[in-house]
Amino acid sequence: MTGKKYWRSLAEIENTAEYRAVVEREFPQQASEWIGDAENGGDGKTGSESRRTFLKIMGASVALAGLASCRRWPVEKLAPYAHKPANRSEGMPVHYATAYELGGLGIGVVATSVDGRPIKTDGNPTHPLNKGGSDYYLQASVLDVYDPYRSREVVSRNLKQLESLGYAASVNKDGAGLVVISEASRSPSVAAMRKLLPNAKWFEYEAFSDDNQRAGAKLAFGRPLRAVPDLKAAKVIVSLDADLFGGDPMMMKYGRDFADGRRLHDTAHAKAATMNRLYVVECGFTNTGSMADHRRGVTPAEVAQVAEALLTGDAGKVQAAELRTFVGKMMEDIKSSGAAVVVAGARQPKEVHAAVAQFNAAIKAPVAYYADPEDPRGEENWTTHGEEIKAAMDLLNGGTVETLLIIGCNPVYSVPGFAAALQKAKTSIHFGIYEDETGKLCTWHVPKAHYLEAWGDVRSFDGTVSITQPLIQPLFGAKSTIELLAELAGKPQAGYDIVRGVAKAEYLKGVFNEWAWKKALFNGVVENSARKPETVAAQGAVTLSSGKNAGLSLALYRGMAYDGRFANNGWLQELPDPLTRITWENALIVSPKTAAQLNIKNDFVYAVTANGQTVEATAYVLPGQADDVLGLAVGYGHTGLGYLADGVGVNAYSLAKPGEFVVGGVTLAATGKYNRLATVQDHNVIDKVSNARKEVLIPELVVEGTFKEFKDKPKLGTRNVVSLSMWNEHKYDRGTHPVGFDHRWGMAIDLTTCIGCGTCVVACQSENNIPIVGKEQVILGREMHWLRIDRYFKHQKDNPQAVHQPLMCVHCEMAPCEAVCPVAATTHSVEGINMMTYNRCIGTRYCSNNCPYKVRRFNFFDFNNGTKNTVYTPNIIREDLSDLLRMSKNPNVSVRSRGVMEKCTYCIQRIEAARIQVRKENRANPEKLRIGDGMVQTACQQSCPTNAIVFGDLNDKESRVSKLHAVAHSYKLLDPELNTKPRTVYLAKVRNPVDGLDGNLYENGGGETEGFYFEGHDDHAGHDHGDHKH
Repeated sequence: MTGKKYWRSLAEIENTAEYRAVVEREFPQQASEWIGDAENGGDGKTGSESRRTFLKIMGASVALAGLASCRRWPVEKLAPYAHKPANRSEGMPVHYATAYELGGLGIGVVATSVDGRPIKTDGNPTHPLNKGGSDYYLQASVLDVYDPYRSREVVSRNLKQLESLGYAASVNKDGAGLVVISEASRSPSVAAMRKLLPNAKWFEYEAFSDDNQRAGAKLAFGRPLRAVPDLKAAKVIVSLDADLFGGDPMMMKYGRDFADGRRLHDTAHAKAATMNRLYVVECGFTNTGSMADHRRGVTPAEVAQVAEALLTGDAGKVQAAELRTFVGKMMEDIKSSGAAVVVAGARQPKEVHAAVAQFNAAIKAPVAYYADPEDPRGEENWTTHGEEIKAAMDLLNGGTVETLLIIGCNPVYSVPGFAAALQKAKTSIHFGIYEDETGKLCTWHVPKAHYLEAWGDVRSFDGTVSITQPLIQPLFGAKSTIELLAELAGKPQAGYDIVRGVAKAEYLKGVFNEWAWKKALFNGVVENSARKPETVAAQGAVTLSSGKNAGLSLALYRGMAYDGRFANNGWLQELPDPLTRITWENALIVSPKTAAQLNIKNDFVYAVTANGQTVEATAYVLPGQADDVLGLAVGYGHTGLGYLADGVGVNAYSLAKPGEFVVGGVTLAATGKYNRLATVQDHNVIDKVSNARKEVLIPELVVEGTFKEFKDKPKLGTRNVVSLSMWNEHKYDRGTHPVGFDHRWGMAIDLTTCIGCGTCVVACQSENNIPIVGKEQVILGREMHWLRIDRYFKHQKDNPQAVHQPLMCVHCEMAPCEAVCPVAATTHSVEGINMMTYNRCIGTRYCSNNCPYKVRRFNFFDFNNGTKNTVYTPNIIREDLSDLLRMSKNPNVSVRSRGVMEKCTYCIQRIEAARIQVRKENRANPEKLRIGDGMVQTACQQSCPTNAIVFGDLNDKESRVSKLHAVAHSYKLLDPELNTKPRTVYLAKVRNPVDGLDGNLYENGGGETEGFYFEGHDDHAGHDHGDHKH
C-alpha cells in the first residue's frame, strides 16, 4: 500500500464477505431485474418497457410509504401555571451558569431550561477549562436527569434498621467507626462537611484516574502536584501514550490550546504563518495519534525507553532501530524549537511521569503545577486511588468496620474481590445516582441528586471555584453529597445554606454580599479564586526500568462510558468510537500483524486471560494499533446498572488490579463464538455499477497538504469551480428580500483543527431530539445521527495516518434531493436553507437515494417511543414516550415519527429565535433587523472544543464564515463534479512534518498542481475513494 490512498476499513481493502454483504444490503441484487438491466448487459427489458416498469415500482413505493408512516398519535395533556413565575414566558428558554465535577475536576456549564426543565448543557465561555467548548460527557449529561433507571427511593435490606431511625442512625455523629470510600471531589463545601465527621476514615477512589501523573510529580519534586501543560505556548508537543483529545476531563482545554497553535485562517499572509508540531508515541491508536504529524505505535516497554531517552538525552536507550531514529529526530526538533512540552498518559507508571516531569523542568517547558488542598489524602501521606482502595479493603477484611459509606463510585464493579470485602462491614450505605452493582450489595442505598438538581461548588484545575446551582427540583427526592454528610453528622442543612456558608467563610471571604453572590452565580466562576502555580525543583534522579517486550500486553483506556458511570446513557452508547467507529460495545483491539500471527478475525469472540481472570471479548482489527498490545475500553460489561448498560460489552476491570491500566502476561484463546460488532464506518457504501465509474465521477474528499506546501502555495490543490446554470438562479443579494430576511446562511469546517472527538454529534442529538436506535438497528445502517464524522486511513496498515471529516447536510444550492421529492417535503428557503416539512413527508426516500452525501436519515420505526427492543411492535400497541423522557425533549424542535425523513437543518430554530429577538429589540428601526454575526451558533459549532466549526451569514462580508469561505484552501465537497453548490465548505487539512522523517507519508502531498489519487474499494455513495488527478 503505497502512494496517496485513503481507505475506510480493512474490510474494504480486503473486500471481505461481510463488506460485500453491506453493499448488497444497500443495493439489492434483484434491483436490476426490477427496473431493467439493459445498460449493464443483463436480461432486463429495454426502452419504454423498462421505464414503465420503473414507474410501476415507484408508484407502489409511494403508496406503501404513506401507509407505513401512519401511527397512533399520543394523547396530549396541557396544564397552565397555577402561579406564573416573574419575568418568565411559557416556552421561552432560560440560561443558567452552573458547573459539574468529573474525576475531581470542576467544569463550567451553561444549562438551558424551558418551563422549569433542563434540556441542554453547554460549556461556560467564562470558565478557564472549557471557555465555551464541551466534550461528549458534558453534552450527554443532561440525559441522565431523565434516565428511567435512576434510583428513585431509599432502599433498605435490613428490616430492623428500616424500623429504626433510618440509615443515619448507624453513623456516630463524630464519624467514629465510619469508613468512607468516595469519588474524587475538590468541592470546598464537601471539604467543609468532611470536617463535621473528624473521626471518620476517608478513602478517595476513582476507577480510572490521572493519579499516576501526581505520583510521578511526588517522585520527581516531592509533592503530588497536578501538572497542566500549556499546549498553546509550545512549538513542539510530544505525547507519550497520552490521549489528550479523548476521554480525559481536560480534553476541552488541551484540544483548544492545540488548535490555537495550528489555526491557518489568513492565507493572504501564509508565508508568515506559524504552526506547532505533534509527535505521538502510543500503545493504541487514539484521537491524539490521528492528529499527529509523526506517530509510532509501540509497546509499553518502548514508551518507557522513549521517556528514558528524553531524560538522559541518549536516543540509544531505545532498543528498536527504527524507533531510535524517530526519537533521535524528535529530540533534535525539541532542542531547536525553543518551546517544547512532553505529556505522559494516565496509564503510564509513575516512573515515566517522573521522568517527563524532570525533563520538562530541565527544558523550561510551559507546564504549570498546582496544589490540591481539598484532596482528603493530604500531601505528606498521599497515595494513589489504587492504593487507597486496597487500604480500604484491608480494613474491611479485618472485620473492624462498623459502618461503610460509599459515595458516587462503584467498587464492586471495578475492583476484583471488593464484593467479598464489602460483606464484612456491619452496615453499608451506598449513595449514588443508580442502584448499581455496589448499591445492590449494600445494606442501604440512598439516591444521589444529579448536578442539575442540587446546590454545590467545584474547583477546576487551577483552583477556580464555580457554584453549582440547580435548574430543577430533585425528581425523586434525592440528596446532594453535602446534604448527606451534614445529615450523617447530625447537622442537617439545605444545600443552598451550606454553599452560601462556605462561600462566605472561604472563597468569598471578606467580600461576601448579595451582589458578590449573585455575580458568582451569573458568571459561573468566582473572581480571583484561582490559585497561583507552585514552584518545583527536582528531588534526585529518576530510575526507569523499561525492560524488554515480552508477550502480549493489555492496555486499558476510557471509552464512551468514561469509567463506567455513563454506561446507561444511550447517547454515549450509540456515539461511534472515533477510530474504530464501533457503537454499543467495547471490542478487543488488535493490530493487523498480531491478528495475522494469532489468526484473529473481526467479530469473533476470544477468551482474554490476565491476572487469573478471564473475559470473552469480540475482536476488532485496527490499523495503527501497536503490535503485541491489545486494547480494551473500560466502563462496559455491567450486570446491574440499567437497561441500556447491562450486558453490553465486557468488564475490562476484572483483568487488572486496582490502579493498573497496562497488564502484562496476557493470553488469548478462540471460543468459536461470533458477535457482530455495530460499526458504522462502512455504511452507505456504493454499488458496483457506480464504483466502476468512480474515476470519472468521484472527486477528492479530503484535501490535505503539509505546512511547507501551505506557505508556498496555500491553495493546496483545492478546486473552486464556478459552474454556469441553464437558468437564472435565485438571488440572495441584499435588497432582494426584506431586511431581516436577506441572510445567506453558510458554514465552514476546519479539518486541521477538528480532532474527531464526536462532541458535535452528541450536541446535535441533544438539540434536535434525535433518538437512539440500538445495536441491531445500527448494524442494519439505520442510525439517526444527523451529523457523522467519517474517519479515513491513509497509507500502510501498520502505521497509517488518519483524518476525521464531520459531515452533515451541506445545504446545496442545487440540491439533488429537492428535485425528486414528489410532495415537496424538502424545499429551499429564501435564505438558502434546505428545509424539511415533516408532516408533508410520506417516506418515499427518493431524497435519500438522490443525496450524494448520504446525510439524510429515515425513521424506519418510531424510535422515540417504546424501547430499542420493541421497534418491531406495531405502533398502535407500542408504548408511548414516557412522561419522564418527554421532559428531555427540546420543545422548539419537532419529534419525528415513523416513515419520516430528517436531516440537519442548520439549527433553524436558533435562527428563528435570534430573528425574533432582533425584531423585538429594533421595532422602531427597520434597518437594524438583520441578525448580527455570532448571534446564531449551531449546536455543533457551540459545542466544538477546538472551534473547528463556524456558522454565519455569507451576505455579511465581515462575518467569520465569509472570511473562511474566502481563504485559499477552502473547498466544497463534490461541487466541481456534481454542481451541487454546497453552503458548507471545508478548509484543507494541514500537517506539519519535520524534514527528514516519514517522507513516504508526505511525498507528493498537495500543491496546486498535484492532487490526491483515490484508488480503491467500495465506499459510500458520493464518497468513494478512487484516485483522481486534477
